[in-house]
Amino acid sequence: MSAPGSRATDAALEHVREVVVRALDDLRRRSGLDSWMLAHRDGDQQVVLHAVGAALAAPGTPVPWAETFCALRAEAGAPSVAGDVSQVPAYASLAARRTPEVRAVVTVPVVSPDGELVGDLCGLGTHAVPDLEQHREAVELQAALIGSLMAFERHVMRDRRRAEQAERAARTDPLTGLGNRRTWDDAVEAEDARAAVLGTPVGVVVADLDGLKHLNDADGHAAGDAALRAAADALQAVAAAEHLAARLGGDELGLLLPEADAARTAEVVERLRAAWHDAGVDVSVGWAVRDAGRGLRDAWRVADAAMYADKGRRSAAARRAAPAVPRAPEGRAPRLGNHEPVVRALRTDPRGGTAGDVDALLELVTAQLGLDVAYVNERRDDHWRIRNVHADPTTDLEPGDLSETTNSYCELLVTRQIPAAVQDSHDVPALAALPATDDLAITAYVGTPLHRSDGSLYGTLCAYAHDAEPALGDRDAGVLRVVGGLVMSIVEQHDREDRLRHDLLERLDGLAAAGGPRMVFQPVVALADGSVVGHEALSRFPTGDPAEWFATARSAGLEEDLELTAVRSALARLDDVPGFLAVNVSARTAGLPALGRVVGGCDPARVVLELTEHTPVDDYAALRRTLAPLRRAGVRIAVDDVGAGFASMRHVLELVPDVLKLDISLVRNIATDSSRQALAASMLAFADKTGAQVVAEGIETADELDYLRTMGVGLGQGYHLGRPAPLAA
Repeated sequence: MSAPGSRATDAALEHVREVVVRALDDLRRRSGLDSWMLAHRDGDQQVVLHAVGAALAAPGTPVPWAETFCALRAEAGAPSVAGDVSQVPAYASLAARRTPEVRAVVTVPVVSPDGELVGDLCGLGTHAVPDLEQHREAVELQAALIGSLMAFERHVMRDRRRAEQAERAARTDPLTGLGNRRTWDDAVEAEDARAAVLGTPVGVVVADLDGLKHLNDADGHAAGDAALRAAADALQAVAAAEHLAARLGGDELGLLLPEADAARTAEVVERLRAAWHDAGVDVSVGWAVRDAGRGLRDAWRVADAAMYADKGRRSAAARRAAPAVPRAPEGRAPRLGNHEPVVRALRTDPRGGTAGDVDALLELVTAQLGLDVAYVNERRDDHWRIRNVHADPTTDLEPGDLSETTNSYCELLVTRQIPAAVQDSHDVPALAALPATDDLAITAYVGTPLHRSDGSLYGTLCAYAHDAEPALGDRDAGVLRVVGGLVMSIVEQHDREDRLRHDLLERLDGLAAAGGPRMVFQPVVALADGSVVGHEALSRFPTGDPAEWFATARSAGLEEDLELTAVRSALARLDDVPGFLAVNVSARTAGLPALGRVVGGCDPARVVLELTEHTPVDDYAALRRTLAPLRRAGVRIAVDDVGAGFASMRHVLELVPDVLKLDISLVRNIATDSSRQALAASMLAFADKTGAQVVAEGIETADELDYLRTMGVGLGQGYHLGRPAPLAA
């Protein structure tokens, strides 16, 4: 089964294909040319990304760049439009050599709003088209729209890539803290798919430690593990946030470099060599860049072969040299004999995920110490309370259980009346007399006090076995102390989060008691005549930025409640404003049945739901099903902040909204900025095709207003047109 992130990536890429193919098909119908394609230059090759009709090459197939009509236009000055290629010598010569059936050609560059060349749009016909020039404007408009779409999707994919990498953090190699082989395989598959659709390069680096077997044989596996960690730490230090570092198995490491060409990949490799040298480890390394005709897995194979070639070039003396083992920091606890594996695992950088959960730590303790039960006990004023426990189902011990401070193992431990490790509790009179000894079948026991970062006592971490353990001793107590430090870092973090959540709940309770957030209303005007056609409702809070309130509520899992409260407050004033009333909700809130109940009490034809980009959508099909009854009733759907972030363009493509709201970052300085003008024009073209209205947000100058009106933008809002203000009581 594919991972959720992989399924979301597949769906997103499929929508890119669908939109581009629809645009190509539209051009085919308009122009009379038999085939259209979107192609991308990859070095000395051109690769067809998408095509309709009898294209010269199937998507994914490379052809020599120099032997393309696009190259002749871009480098030899051939015209963009040739209704009859026989009239253009360069085109006629190429057609005679490679494609004698081609009689008419259109080729234009596809450029993103920030000026980056995305590829080329090319149409080919098997018969001459004398009036082909009249279709140039439509082709250039589609090219601008595709350029904007591809740029947005690249941005979306970068954000999704970061989200996927956060998800992969739970799937790491416990020794090095890098991704494991499963993480690597998923990333290779995802990046290969992205590169095939978006035409982006990908670099692959493969590294292998030299002399590791010799080091393991001579100094033991602990020394080899230390060398692997040193190499992995150096790799991670060089890797950027968008890169994926992984342990591929044994002594082999890998680094995936999305959007890195050969020059960038080579530069990263040189930095890696320097970092490994500084860390005192000898590493062989190879690299390659994805070839469009063979894919990313082939590049991985090429990089692996290059790594072994690098290893072969090293001298025999260098190959025999053992990697230097980094010295342990002074003050580190002594080695704990055969408990070294658990201590090593627990000291791994937290990014490895080995210390991320108290229950997992307790399970690790029981497995490594060979005991039956492990638990965390919190000391309250007059009692102890079990916070976490790991035990078999028959053990009569559960989280939340309370016990008295007297007659308690934990109380005797923190008051130092018993040793930290007890092989057989029946041999210790103070323990043999406790009811818990028989009630819980405690025989062998080990424990350690837990202290907060301020030094105060929190409780204890304890473990026990039902049978005697003659070997239980100070080394086991030392393991528990190491684990205890990690347990407390997690417990204190959880407690801080709980306090923040409780504080927020109290603030929200006070807000609800006061009738919810205070609402202000900003007019939306028709740019043609300045008449007010509606309002947007905006939340205001007693203190602070509204965005901070919603972000804090989101982190506490309460965003939907706060948004619904704001929607209720806004719609309560629907009868007091002319025209429509727009209210802001996240996609997650929009998917709640509760929203339908809130809106159901109003005139739906006057309500506009503005979808913000604060939260990603996991299931657009489910969201469309939820919104369908509201839309049938007359509620309009708007996508907010179009042009600003990772979610807005996806919302546009998936939901086909009734209203597109151009973000203030797109409107700012639009009168003088050609990139903003091009992107806004592509959004207007999209809206024209889908029947959507366009609202420009953040209009603050007369120049911006005049230019937007000239472009044909119908509606707008901003300080130049009217500031948000409360309604009269």
